[in-house]
Amino acid sequence: MAQNTENPQTSAGADPPNDAQCDVWHKSLAHERITDYRLVRVLEYIDAHLSDHLGLRALSREAGISQFHFAALFRKAVGKSPHQHILHLRLQAARSMLCHTDKSAFEIAVTCGFRSASHFAAAFRRQFSQSPTQFRSSQQSHNKSGKS
Repeated sequence: MAQNTENPQTSAGADPPNDAQCDVWHKSLAHERITDYRLVRVLEYIDAHLSDHLGLRALSREAGISQFHFAALFRKAVGKSPHQHILHLRLQAARSMLCHTDKSAFEIAVTCGFRSASHFAAAFRRQFSQSPTQFRSSQQSHNKSGKS
């Protein structure tokens, strides 16, 4: 099975992946690389419940296997732990909402499954090297200059 070598996470100073790139990455996980039906079912469950608490116990129960076996199987197939994968999806959803809605950072944090706005802001800053507010402002400036 060929592994996708593209990494949608950004490093400091690099441009974050756009929504289309992240969408392609996510779809490749569910349809091309993951052949184990248990993991496909879990990935679909994660998509449907992204704003909920998604612990290892619930995910392994959805897969119908032990937590230890599930965590190892997931990491081998996806290349990330379940927690890292869920955090990545939540941050991509939040990033998209910052670009396409006027919701507050708090509303976005809650909608995307973060337990608090401060947890969301810290995770966003680690991933994208700027705060959600800075990111939104830079996107609005970029969109205004591109439309002129």
